[in-house]
Amino acid sequence: MAKSWKEWEKPLLELEAQISSLRAKANTEKDERKRDAALAAADQFEKRLESQIEVRYSRLGAWEKTLVARAEPRPYTLDYIQRIFVDFTELEGDRRYGADHAIVGGPAFFDGRPVMVVGHQKGRNLNERAYRNFGMAKPEGYRKAIRLFEMAERFRLPIITFVDTPAADPGVESESRGISEAIAASMLSMFEVTVPVVSIVVGEGGSGGAIGIAIANRVLMMEHAIYSVIPPEGCAAILWRDPSLASQASAALQLTAQAACNAGLVDAVVPEPFGGAHRDPAEAARLVHDALTVEMDEIRAIEPAELKRLRAEKFAAMGAYA
Repeated sequence: MAKSWKEWEKPLLELEAQISSLRAKANTEKDERKRDAALAAADQFEKRLESQIEVRYSRLGAWEKTLVARAEPRPYTLDYIQRIFVDFTELEGDRRYGADHAIVGGPAFFDGRPVMVVGHQKGRNLNERAYRNFGMAKPEGYRKAIRLFEMAERFRLPIITFVDTPAADPGVESESRGISEAIAASMLSMFEVTVPVVSIVVGEGGSGGAIGIAIANRVLMMEHAIYSVIPPEGCAAILWRDPSLASQASAALQLTAQAACNAGLVDAVVPEPFGGAHRDPAEAARLVHDALTVEMDEIRAIEPAELKRLRAEKFAAMGAYA
């Protein structure tokens, strides 16, 4: 069982490296015959790469989906904001304790109309991951989100949130500052607003850390994203005292976008470019933009009080019990 996205995609990454090397060689080769040979070889490798991508991505299991959802090159919230929104102004601080960089947010323009954007932000290298706390927000992150939700309500700004976190920060400091209360208060704030709200899970939707900014009239998921009450490793550690059984846990958790849609937890699955969003971030952003446009156009016409009522009914109807 592969333990990381890089390990699972190693054959594809090796082919991509060979293609890049051959094309670089062709660009610097002065001998026309050798240049043509390098380009021909690169074309052959590209055909083999496309074939392997098609095979591997046509039969992704729950664990493979988890690895793809965690891929480092995958677009994060700020990547989508840069490509989809205009004049985004990030607002910092919760006005109580301090700044949290695992959640970003602020006003922006979407298709020429003002909105409030909030989302989790991960990092791609060691320094960014430390700065963003691996996308795991602390209490002040959710209290910042509450401040932005209240601002959106005050100025009648529709809210769009991007979910991408393994979980909320589990540290002692976060517990001492009331992480559970902060998440619950953020959820309550989203239930209370009377403006349109759309959320999209673009990577990992883990535990309360995800639902804290995902109480929406419409909830979308990217094709290879995951949405779960707990990360597979944590589930395996609790149930079987063995985190290495994460693959088995991921299947039991039903955490894929398709499973979540079938269960009524999300409203629609947003398709990803060939080989995943990380292979074509621009196309992924276009697909997300189109999906958000459809949902926003539908719910903008609903009366404010009705938006609030429908949102509450939507989440109250989730789950099964005896």
